[in-house]
Amino acid sequence: MIHVFRRAQRAGGERGRTYAFLLACALLACSRAEEPAPETPLGEVGAGEVLMQLAFVVQGEPTGLEIRSGVLAYCEARGGRTIDLRNGRRQSPERACPDPTPPNPSCAGLERELHVRPAGAAGVDMVEFGGRAFNVGGRVQDCAVDGDTIAVVTDRSVVAIDAAGARTLSVRTDSGGQRVALGSGWIAWSNGSELNGEPLR
Repeated sequence: MIHVFRRAQRAGGERGRTYAFLLACALLACSRAEEPAPETPLGEVGAGEVLMQLAFVVQGEPTGLEIRSGVLAYCEARGGRTIDLRNGRRQSPERACPDPTPPNPSCAGLERELHVRPAGAAGVDMVEFGGRAFNVGGRVQDCAVDGDTIAVVTDRSVVAIDAAGARTLSVRTDSGGQRVALGSGWIAWSNGSELNGEPLR
């Protein structure tokens, strides 16, 4: 663009300067039109859309997973973080993270009494409650309860169970994990440094 501008000036007088100015403006407008739109942050959705899945990597291992009022809160190496499950927007609230508590592979101390029957030769635990037993597809790593819904993450699966209807709501057999959270119609789980989530179906 500079080269064209200088040639136009040498063309002489006011006409050359006017031509150079118009040409420079036209080229600038074209270059701006070709600039790509800003990238949408990972997991964030646009207006009028509904977030259907979360999958992203954090710094370190996420701990303290909790879902309340449509917001997923967790801690990572940089401190506390939240994700609005309505639109996928991530924030970094100024809050200190407590020392991480270990996962709960025995499903003990929850608002609903659960019992884990250890895996047999097939390496698959059974989660029992109310006289029923559910095959959860692997060795239990962590559990969560929200009302009548139970979430279990194993070494190779993620399962959500409707305790009232005694039926399975969601099953993922392509991903295990270490921690799980439940609430606001969502299930979220960690797998190493990856954090995943999806609405219950």
